[in-house]
Amino acid sequence: MSQKERRKPYAGYGRPIAVALVAILMGLPTLRGGFVGGDDRQLVLNHVLVNHPSIEHALKLFTILHRDLYQPVPLLTFSLEFALADMLGLLNRGIDRAAWLFHLTNVLLHALNGVAVFYVLLIWQGILRRRTGVTETAPEQPGQPLEAIDKADGTSQAKTVATIGALLFVIHPLQAEVVAWLNGRMMLLSTLFATCSMLALASWLRRRRATSIIIGLSCVLLCGISKVRVGLPLVLFLLAACHEWYVVRRANLPSNVNRKRRIGALAFVGLSTLLMGVLAVVNIKATAQAGMFEGTATNFQGPRAARVLLSLGWYLEHFAWPSGLAAWYPSPLTVAWTDGSVLFALLLVIAFLVASLLWMRREPAAAAGAGIFLLTLASTLPIVPARSTLAADRYMYLPIIGLVWLVGCLAQWLYARARIFFGPRIAWGVPAAGAVLGVTLLTLSWTVGMTYETYLSKTQRLADLFPDTPHVWERVAWSHFSLGDYEKAIDVAQRELVHDDAELLGDVHGLIGLSQIELGRIDEGLDTLRKATRYLPERPLPHHRLAGALAKLGRCGEAVREWDEIVDRIPNFNPALVGLATCHKQLGQTKEARRRYGQAIGNNAYAVEALLGLSELDIQSADAEAYRRAEERLRALLSWMPENAVAWTNLGVILVRTNRAPEAVIAYRTALALDPANLPAALNLSRLHVAAGRGESAIGILQQAAELVRHVDEAKEVHEIGMDLGMPPFVQAMWESLEASSTPEHARECRRMRAWLHALEGKIGAAESLVEPLPDIENVPPDISFLSYATHTVILMQRLREPTGDNSEGDHRRLISCLATLSEDTPEARQTRQRMIRGLQVVDVRRPGNPWVYCVLARLLIADGKREAAVAALGLCRNGCTAPACHDEVRLLEQELQNDED
Repeated sequence: MSQKERRKPYAGYGRPIAVALVAILMGLPTLRGGFVGGDDRQLVLNHVLVNHPSIEHALKLFTILHRDLYQPVPLLTFSLEFALADMLGLLNRGIDRAAWLFHLTNVLLHALNGVAVFYVLLIWQGILRRRTGVTETAPEQPGQPLEAIDKADGTSQAKTVATIGALLFVIHPLQAEVVAWLNGRMMLLSTLFATCSMLALASWLRRRRATSIIIGLSCVLLCGISKVRVGLPLVLFLLAACHEWYVVRRANLPSNVNRKRRIGALAFVGLSTLLMGVLAVVNIKATAQAGMFEGTATNFQGPRAARVLLSLGWYLEHFAWPSGLAAWYPSPLTVAWTDGSVLFALLLVIAFLVASLLWMRREPAAAAGAGIFLLTLASTLPIVPARSTLAADRYMYLPIIGLVWLVGCLAQWLYARARIFFGPRIAWGVPAAGAVLGVTLLTLSWTVGMTYETYLSKTQRLADLFPDTPHVWERVAWSHFSLGDYEKAIDVAQRELVHDDAELLGDVHGLIGLSQIELGRIDEGLDTLRKATRYLPERPLPHHRLAGALAKLGRCGEAVREWDEIVDRIPNFNPALVGLATCHKQLGQTKEARRRYGQAIGNNAYAVEALLGLSELDIQSADAEAYRRAEERLRALLSWMPENAVAWTNLGVILVRTNRAPEAVIAYRTALALDPANLPAALNLSRLHVAAGRGESAIGILQQAAELVRHVDEAKEVHEIGMDLGMPPFVQAMWESLEASSTPEHARECRRMRAWLHALEGKIGAAESLVEPLPDIENVPPDISFLSYATHTVILMQRLREPTGDNSEGDHRRLISCLATLSEDTPEARQTRQRMIRGLQVVDVRRPGNPWVYCVLARLLIADGKREAAVAALGLCRNGCTAPACHDEVRLLEQELQNDED
């Protein structure tokens, strides 16, 4: 036989290309989708090993579990997409803007699967259609070698079945979820490798080449580490058995001719079973550790066989009538044989089995098609339940191959019968009806796929379909919360309050409480969060939400108590550990903070927040060895996460403190290039420029930093640098802008800072109009700040112009009262004293020779414990004093110094 004749059955790529194009057409609407659902974030966006691609991280993916499963190959493809997106510059606009690239991969994989399904059906349909001594193209001779029979594969009948089946595979609405949801990557890849293993088995049976076995086993392994498929070895055994029964036994071959073929097939199936069995054990243990089995056991009650029938019936029903498809389906908590849904499912399953058995007598492929469907679906049926649901669209992605095979055979048979009974012209009605059905299914697939465009559209679809089911409106409410629509989130969440479920009510009140806090209703929100913890006190999540809210409000003492309860019960719950450590750090409990950060890193060596937190503790310790540890930790972090602006900023701090200012400048500039809104980096870089005498550079950076200021504490940092640069008008404008956009409490602090600036500039009237009236020292209200006293002190010094001036005795007494108050040992007083010491330099320039400047300076230095500097300041004050009050204050301060010395 010539080479041309040998290749004729498989010549031409028009059909598989058409299948691929239709698959791409089906997936086009999904390119507008984003990252939806928790898995997209936990396994893609927030997975350090995935979103920071490197060879080291790629290898690491093969050594760890991924939440509750072992599936490194899909995660590796996500990592490669991150690398490609970075290379194309897509990440510069934010990862959400690059989501189309990830969706495009899903669409292309779906197209590849369509082509693979086409060839699976084509080859195996051709193999199993052969009869004893006859094919559709040429008669077989008794004893003819099987290799010669193989060359008759790929008849027009097989091509028709394969084309119909593959087209139905790529357009069926049940496939839309896997293509539209990025987490469907697991199903896409495992199905691709599973079909390739089926093709490898066919290749071995046809040609007996060892490479077919090697490739096939590799595909089985890749399938298992993409998404474990317990039924795949059974499918391979079924196909090999069908080949033995329908082909070998009816070919009248001598027994020794097929021995090698049979041994190789059994070895292939056996090794596949071993590989998949090991991976199944790994995944079952991971699922058990995640508590999935226990959760399912509490959710599902009733006969196990009834649940299996209910699930199987659901899949058959929605394959035939794909309406009401969604990302999740409510399952009955209790199942009984007398339930109408169970009886309906039983009828469907019986009808399917009977039809398959009857069809099998005429069409050998019916055995393979029905077997593929049942065997590949078995692992997702609740025989060994691993999820709290009886059915999901994604679980049908591989099993549907068996059903489309059956439909392809049926359609081809109907068309052949129509040609016989009605003639070719009328028979074209069969493919025409099929085309109409295909367009309808494609349109429905688009509709379903577009519901996965956003998390809100995905959850809203569930609520529209199942409005009375618990948890559906909660999901919609969380969607609104994530979008910042807190009022809407509260309104939607309240629809769940009609249900009497403690866990649900706890989650709903947690959502409402967080929304209330975001709306500024702090006390009401905290009360609601506390109420959420009382529904099921042992659940960690409500306590975690309450602790996080308390920490965000600066109430770390209360947050620590909540988080302590969580981590004592769940020591590997890293969000609680990191939050707890951060609160301990803010409370000055360094040892405990280090312990909790270390515990989090022990759970996850890539816990970024914990690594940064430990580095910040080392920086605060101001120790050379601690600086070395922090630098090593930060450089290790930046080696695989170079875009972390906070790490670059902290590294810059270490470099400054270890006298490497030029390197620190580079670190701060890198941080600002990565995050232009990084205020600490901008301020630190400004300070370096000031210290180096590069005032113009410092001014430019400081002006950019001022635009980033959103809080009083941040503005104070800008204030100090601005004053060092001699920019009072610029600083004044910043405070005015911040005051206009601040809360009443913060606006008051802004006015105090503005008054302080006016006082330093000698604008006494403007300063007095902004600062609170100074009360008697004996009746200080709690809301009068030390900054107010500092401002009044400067105002009084501005009035006390010259030693010989006619100054009021009352001003002297009020000034002395202010000084006594500023001597207190509180954090605010210490901060204010440092600000005053810098401000006195300005006053001394404006009022040279004023002894009160040195008197005030001495008081501040004594309060700060700087005795020698205080003695020098008192000497200058004594030389210039003429007023009795000034002499009295000098004697008082000298006596205080003497008492300290004694």
